[in-house]
Amino acid sequence: MSDKSETRWPIVIVAVLAGVVGALQVGKAPPVLDLLVTEFDLSLPVAGWVLSTVSLTGALTGLLAGGVSDRIGHRRTILFAMLFVIAGCLLGANAHDVTTLLTSRFLEGVGFVGIVVSIPSILMRVSAPNDQRLVFGIWAAYMPFGMAAMMAATPALLTLTDWRGIWLVNAVATGALLGLFMYMTRSLPRRVKGQKGLNILTAMFRVLARPGPWLLAACFMAYAGQWAAMMSWLPAFLGDVSGNNMATAAWLTALVVFVNVPGNLLGSWLLQRGYTRWHLVAFGSLCMAIFGYGVFAEGINDSFRIVLAIAFSFFGGLLPTTLLSGSVLHSPTPDLTATTNGVIINGANTGMLLGPPALGALVGLVGGWQATGVAIAIGGSLALIFAILLGVVERRLQTVT
Repeated sequence: MSDKSETRWPIVIVAVLAGVVGALQVGKAPPVLDLLVTEFDLSLPVAGWVLSTVSLTGALTGLLAGGVSDRIGHRRTILFAMLFVIAGCLLGANAHDVTTLLTSRFLEGVGFVGIVVSIPSILMRVSAPNDQRLVFGIWAAYMPFGMAAMMAATPALLTLTDWRGIWLVNAVATGALLGLFMYMTRSLPRRVKGQKGLNILTAMFRVLARPGPWLLAACFMAYAGQWAAMMSWLPAFLGDVSGNNMATAAWLTALVVFVNVPGNLLGSWLLQRGYTRWHLVAFGSLCMAIFGYGVFAEGINDSFRIVLAIAFSFFGGLLPTTLLSGSVLHSPTPDLTATTNGVIINGANTGMLLGPPALGALVGLVGGWQATGVAIAIGGSLALIFAILLGVVERRLQTVT
């Protein structure tokens, strides 16, 4: 329930920016991976862990982080989470061995998860009921916006500093946002009504006993798996098939990542217009299956491949908005929203963790890209099936209420 009848937009903006700061930590490693491989003499599997440690942390701790947030307070959790991000950035900037580097990525992952499972509860409290779908649509853009911003800024930053400097820039940005968030949210109570005394395990079991959170997580896992796989391997694919150099491939991929943001906003607008959640998820999933298959199809013009990739990411943007807003409906009680969101984040990060290596293994197994489009289409089809099941559950909820 909102604390006010009018949306407190300054808090909404700073809360979304906190999510963007978290997403920067996901997006900062891929553009400098070659530098890390050279400096630390990383094998490809270890390099993969450098990329995926943040997602692995989210996949393993999302539900627990949500329970902790509901227990100790959402604002407090976000503040501690940003401190974890800062610590991870500083440790990584001073890393001289692989163990320290991976530890720093783990700390960043803990901070990232703490932020993204807690922000939706803050947004609920500061947004008017009529604005909540719009607010959650804006919130859903944190990941593609943060990743695209980092990918686009990295080439320019590397002309001024090295990868360690980029880690320090992230630490400073997070510290500045920490101070701003602390100031802007100082009037918020530490806990919502009924939150004090929550047992974390009891909260987790209450959420997991409902089918809705499982289906939201399953939809997000299928979406995130194919989207992350596409964004991770698109630069290499464009280089191999289209002959683009590394810089051009990176910029084109950043563009494809960024168009997910207007897709998020479109999803929010459609929710505001009364379109049902499962219809939007199903439509977006179908589009991803079709356009994703086309990106990797043989005989496609190179320019048209980019158009298809943009369409894949844009229509895929319908899913995060609709799925994240579902935590409100499917939470057993309002004070368990962060725990419910933790289940969704578990699904999202599991998809981001498994999608890229699974697609890479497929490319290696068949010796080329010819089966990649089929794999992407399968991911979209799974999301479509989960969306239909989600629709069944939500219709039953609406009948009961």
